[in-house]
Amino acid sequence: MGYVKENTKPQLTGKIGQFFRFVKIPAIYTALGFGWIFFSDRLVIILFQNPEIQSQVQTYKGWFFILATAVLLATLIKQDQLNLERIVADQTRELRKTNDDLRSSLSVLVRNERMAALASLVAGFSHEISTPIGNALTAVTYLEELQNNKLLSQRNDVATMVDSASRSLTKAASLVRSFKTVVVDRTKEGNSLFYLRNTILDSLKSFQQRIERLGHTVTADIPEELLLYGDPGKIHQITVNLIENSLQHGFSEPNHKGIISIHAAEIDNSLVLTYRDNGIGLSIKARHYLFEPFFTTARNSGSVGIGMYIVYNLVIDSLGGSITVENNNGTGIKIVITWPIRRSES
Repeated sequence: MGYVKENTKPQLTGKIGQFFRFVKIPAIYTALGFGWIFFSDRLVIILFQNPEIQSQVQTYKGWFFILATAVLLATLIKQDQLNLERIVADQTRELRKTNDDLRSSLSVLVRNERMAALASLVAGFSHEISTPIGNALTAVTYLEELQNNKLLSQRNDVATMVDSASRSLTKAASLVRSFKTVVVDRTKEGNSLFYLRNTILDSLKSFQQRIERLGHTVTADIPEELLLYGDPGKIHQITVNLIENSLQHGFSEPNHKGIISIHAAEIDNSLVLTYRDNGIGLSIKARHYLFEPFFTTARNSGSVGIGMYIVYNLVIDSLGGSITVENNNGTGIKIVITWPIRRSES
């Protein structure tokens, strides 16, 4: 990289201008004072020969000088004030224009980012769904060939193809349901008053048998009186996807006794929901791509990789909040979700 010489001329000019503005008034006052004293004294001596009259004129002359310089100084100060106000007004207009330009650029960036995310989502969806549909079509084509060749007696092959087609179509249906969840129509949100604790406990019931069978435990530390206004369905989706993420990824090691804790508190008119598990934690790559659509570390186990993407979109877009993720003291994961509390529709 070459050396780039900094242009210091505008800075130097500005400093010189500030210096002259600072010394202008004292310099003018000093010059006028010396000039007035030198010339006016000579003029008084020439015009008035009487010493008493000269003394009186000198007194009047001093008062006149004070009054004249006061008027001059007031005029100069007023002019500097007007110039300063003009400079401030010009700079304010420039700052507002710059701020408007930045806001406009930010809006463009946000729109581009959303379009890029949507394009990534659609591309990922197309890629993911093509495999199960292709497998199903292969199985159906094979069955048609068996039927045409009157070889349906090969029951083992038929059973295998039927099972493959069934599993492939089931996965395709799951992908479609997940995609519909991401692009759900927000005009159909069911906003109402609800207790956060009850909503989250109801979400946990669907996992109760599975969690008990695997030997995991879940605790929910949520105040019973925490009443919110919004769509409880969004909280249900967030909870379900967080729990599913822990069960599929965090507790993937055999015989691991998983522990999940959910804590909620109201802080400065915001709801802070903290989710923890003691699973295997996140790698650097997984932490970076956690909220990307179709990113998963358990694809061989049938994971679609869209659950945490759904969580992210619900938190950011639907709740207007924020979400952070980190390893939980070297073991497991810690997710903190914050969103503004609403008590009513307004």
